[in-house]
Amino acid sequence: MAFPIVFLLLLLLLHHLLISADSTRFNFSTFNPNNQGINYSGDATPSNGYIDLTRNKYDSSLAYSTGRAIFDQSVPLWNPNTRDLFNFTSHFTFKIINTNASQTSRSADGFVFFLSPNGSAIPNDTCGCCLGMVSLNRTNLSPADKSSIPFVGVEFDTFLNAGDPLDFPNHIGVDVDSVKSIAVNGTNYLFNRGEVGEAWVVYDGTMRRLSVNVTFAGNVSGALTLSHDVDLRMVFESPWVDVGFSGTTGQYFELHRLLSWTFDSTDFNQTPPTVNQTTPSFNSTNPTTKTHKSNAGVIAGVVVAIGVLGAVVVVLWLVRKRKSKRRNDDDDDMDLGEDDALESGRGPQRFPYSKLATATDDFNEDRKLGAGGFGGVYRGYLKDMSLEVAIKKVSDTSKQGKKEYLSEVKIISQLRHRHLVQLIGYCHSNTRLLLVYELVPNGSLDSHLFGSKCGLAWAVRHKIALGLASALLYLHEEWTRCVLHRDVKASNVMLDENFEAKLGDFGLARLVDHDQNLQTTELAGTRGYLAPECFYTGKASRESDVYSFGVVALEIACGRKVIDFTAGEERLELVKWVWELYGLGRLSEAVDERLGGDFDEGEIERLMVVGLWCAHPNHASRPSMRQAIGVLCSDVELPELPCKMPVPFAAPPLVDRSGNTYASSSTSGTGTTDSNSAALLYSAAR
Repeated sequence: MAFPIVFLLLLLLLHHLLISADSTRFNFSTFNPNNQGINYSGDATPSNGYIDLTRNKYDSSLAYSTGRAIFDQSVPLWNPNTRDLFNFTSHFTFKIINTNASQTSRSADGFVFFLSPNGSAIPNDTCGCCLGMVSLNRTNLSPADKSSIPFVGVEFDTFLNAGDPLDFPNHIGVDVDSVKSIAVNGTNYLFNRGEVGEAWVVYDGTMRRLSVNVTFAGNVSGALTLSHDVDLRMVFESPWVDVGFSGTTGQYFELHRLLSWTFDSTDFNQTPPTVNQTTPSFNSTNPTTKTHKSNAGVIAGVVVAIGVLGAVVVVLWLVRKRKSKRRNDDDDDMDLGEDDALESGRGPQRFPYSKLATATDDFNEDRKLGAGGFGGVYRGYLKDMSLEVAIKKVSDTSKQGKKEYLSEVKIISQLRHRHLVQLIGYCHSNTRLLLVYELVPNGSLDSHLFGSKCGLAWAVRHKIALGLASALLYLHEEWTRCVLHRDVKASNVMLDENFEAKLGDFGLARLVDHDQNLQTTELAGTRGYLAPECFYTGKASRESDVYSFGVVALEIACGRKVIDFTAGEERLELVKWVWELYGLGRLSEAVDERLGGDFDEGEIERLMVVGLWCAHPNHASRPSMRQAIGVLCSDVELPELPCKMPVPFAAPPLVDRSGNTYASSSTSGTGTTDSNSAALLYSAAR
């Protein structure tokens, strides 16, 4: 028992050192007066669970109030040695509450999430329309054209001032040195209803792009998005800035409440300067002072600790190794849960390793159907069952290891649907992990759409799309719990003898309750099929599975991969290219030429529009699988989509020429899959 504890302590020390060297991140899930880590100025005050940015005392005037709340340590925006810009994500929830319900349109003025030089303060002579960022121009009673202190902000404005660029009282805007936004997006939906708003402000240092995504609980029209290109090195002289919020009221007033706030800044390219960038210690005796201390002392202490613990670990390892020699390899077992339909006669059975070795002639290379990063797939024959099977043998070095094996056995063993690949059995003996599946004779969908096999007729393609949609509807809504597949793609869609679709490879799948989504910090999936929001929320959801289905639907109609480097720059990204044709009214130009015009125009149009709808960059604008099926079956009218593809929110570059599965460089998780694992698993030898 001591060995894993000591080893865990060693990993924690290493993790602390790595975090302190390459990232700034903090998480305030709630706020109260005893929390430290936030500096308050003006009328901003912490309450029980939230921060009021402006005055909240009903026994005094709420008008003409200004307040700020900023993180008590400054944050780097770029590496001063290389001048490489960092990426950051600021995610926060908030409420704007009109205190006079009979005058919902007469409240003001909003708040700003902002970056400003270290130590900057609230300007003098600021008021509601100035949002606490610039001074008032007394000549015309409007905000000054330019702030005396540089800043970059995202405003959530609730009052229409003379200088606002859109005729919307409620709008978001990107501000640079001025509250006269240089990019803006507005809505007729009122921000001040007291509903919870959720916002992501993301900066892509590679693209030098600031993106905003805002949703409100009651706004059925979806998310409000905005993006603008800005080089932060051109705005600030120093890489070190304050991050926080500023709110104001004027003649009219409202409450501005910050409910939660997380921030994550990481340099994915270079090692940042050696400064104190860790999650704050909330014991600072002088929270208003910003200090930047070297990590040399921390590093030296950790190195010494590692040396001592390392010696202990070696001794414990030798003892453990000696004991392990007495163990029998076949005594190893795993916890597969209590409720699974395993070893009960109702579901997949556990096979002894010897039986599977016999079925494959001891895993003879002649029986090998293929191989990937997970290991090899072999064709086998179970004599007592008179059944041909595909046996997936997970290699010791596979990224798709014990965790994915357990996930696949525990989840797919409980599922019963004609459009899901059937798991026949499993085997685990010490480090040997094997999965036994039905052999699907016609291989994977991608081998027919993009490979050397003949293309599929339109009727077959339409049937495949409906079958895949049916499988996802079952996983999301019709089973006792919601199953998030997390890796829907053409190579994981298998075709049986009748070319019916069967969704396979549940190694990344997760179970959640029907009213929840998966909370995770692992970025799992495959490039091109991964929904944009997964990059900045780290959360899997039904909507992210729907996005992947939309991509596959477009691949079925167009007969080309989601990313195709041979198609030219304008056609490189399938979703973007098809959306451009949709806006031009030339959607038919994207149809696979191999169909030779032999298709139902109404059906293929519906499939392509549903594909775009499902692959909408903003998750709140995507349909459920039930809604998508309704349109595909002509039970519901086609949706009207924007003529131009909405700006994908804060998604890092999705492609490189390797074509490998995406894996986040900011986590240590192993939630990735081989792009052709399912295809190799179910391909039939010819």
